[in-house]
Amino acid sequence: MYDISTPIHRITCAIRRDRHHNITKLLPELGIKSVLIESGRTVRRRRHARLFGLPGYTERLDNSPVDLYQFSVAPAVSESVIRRLADALHLNRPGRGTVYLQECKAFRDTADENVTDPADTGQRLPGLLQNLSVITCIMSMNGSAEELAKLALEIGTGVPIVSLGQGAGLRERLGLLRITVPAEKEVVRLLVPALDAEGLMRTLIAKGHLNRPGKGFIYCSPVLCGLLDTALLVGPQQHAATMEQVVAAIDELEKNTAWRRRFHELDPDTKFHLQPQHDEIMIICREEAAGQYVEAALQAGATAATNSHLQRVTFDKTTGGARERYTFVVHRSITTQVLDALRQIHDDPEAQLDCLEVQPINFAFAYRAKSQ
Repeated sequence: MYDISTPIHRITCAIRRDRHHNITKLLPELGIKSVLIESGRTVRRRRHARLFGLPGYTERLDNSPVDLYQFSVAPAVSESVIRRLADALHLNRPGRGTVYLQECKAFRDTADENVTDPADTGQRLPGLLQNLSVITCIMSMNGSAEELAKLALEIGTGVPIVSLGQGAGLRERLGLLRITVPAEKEVVRLLVPALDAEGLMRTLIAKGHLNRPGKGFIYCSPVLCGLLDTALLVGPQQHAATMEQVVAAIDELEKNTAWRRRFHELDPDTKFHLQPQHDEIMIICREEAAGQYVEAALQAGATAATNSHLQRVTFDKTTGGARERYTFVVHRSITTQVLDALRQIHDDPEAQLDCLEVQPINFAFAYRAKSQ
């Protein structure tokens, strides 16, 4: 059992589904014992030539299936692992995928301690970008993710990654120990420059109408380093290099995204306020085993949770299979009591908890009625 003061590094990688064999071959070579896989899709603008040879182009949104791979390693080897991953999958090229590294505090030993620092091959590995953040939007209405993804593409933040989830909260509970089947949610992830994260969040809240009741919840988490996908547009091009290739080249030269900062000043006259001092608490367990954990967290003060279905793939003799991930976003003042409640449940020998991790949140936003 980890102490809360012990950090681990969580790596998240989103790549096209038809390239899954590349990563599943590489991970065991790096010493990774298991990985969690989540299904999702990326949203881009696709350009088409007009019918009948008319001049100009038409555009529409295009969805491509992706798989999100997530695993944890010790901080000492995390940068080497993510660099080898980026090199093998060519993630420094626009359109190949997204990868990022986050620091968490874990109560369960989820880091692969046997991972060794990969040997230096003498080749130049992709440079990782610093000063990044990941914005997570949990949308409550069907079709909302498509609208938010379109808005993100118009702003030019990066390629949105969309996955499905389910919501669980106090209002959904029936009885004392069980929760009703929650409503479907759409989860949108955006890897963005940290300097623009607050401005982008405010733009998404305002233009995406997240400041209205029942629309959704949004929060921003820190990222240590990573590579973001800048291929916002696919289709016929008119120049030797696309704008996405130019941006990626400058990113690699600068080793960060500060050069393309766009929100130099924030509008102080806003009708909503971002809430600081929050934490993301994540648990992962076998399917149908999360009920007691969710109930304990809600009783301890958490107001809601988002559930996602994952597949645990192992590269050794341990057991894999279907998993559920529940994510709670709580104010830091109650983080300790929620964690204590979860750990008490985990002390039960019959509990089936694979992972319990905590990550800080820079700021969050959810609609609050004036009476509250």
